[in-house]
Amino acid sequence: MVAFPLIKLIILGIRQVSKPMANRISSRARTNHFWRRFCIPPAQCDYHWVDIKFKMHLLGFSVRHVQPLQEDEAAELGSRILSEFFVFLVAGGCLYVEYVRQSESSHKKLQEEQQRFSDLQDRLSHLQGILEESQKDIQQLREVHICEHHAQKANPQTSEERKSSQSQPTPHKIPA
Repeated sequence: MVAFPLIKLIILGIRQVSKPMANRISSRARTNHFWRRFCIPPAQCDYHWVDIKFKMHLLGFSVRHVQPLQEDEAAELGSRILSEFFVFLVAGGCLYVEYVRQSESSHKKLQEEQQRFSDLQDRLSHLQGILEESQKDIQQLREVHICEHHAQKANPQTSEERKSSQSQPTPHKIPA
């Protein structure tokens, strides 16, 4: 149970570190020519166009042509999109790690339950075997008791007479 809060703290730390890194990426994207070439077209053509069309549609206006952003504004918007994408990517990675950890935990728990169930089934089958043996022994004792009961009916001696006759030695005949 100690690992759970520790992992949550690590994930929170990673997300907090990703924000300054995203800001650094954003500032680089504004100044670096390679990043400007990478950030400006999606911001200018795609994002700005969809944003304006959507806003105008909500206001009830019809727009045929959307003015492209100026290069500096497009670079700023593109760098913000890139930094938000980076934060989203880090958060998604953290969610994936947490998902994998939880699925491993649930898989381990499932295996433990299956093992416990298997052990209980083995114990049950063992106890059923003992029960069957006990039932056979009880049946044999009943048969012996029934045989003794029939023998008593055929030879009506009392149990005391039987005991006394068993304890007294039988007299031997002396040969003449």
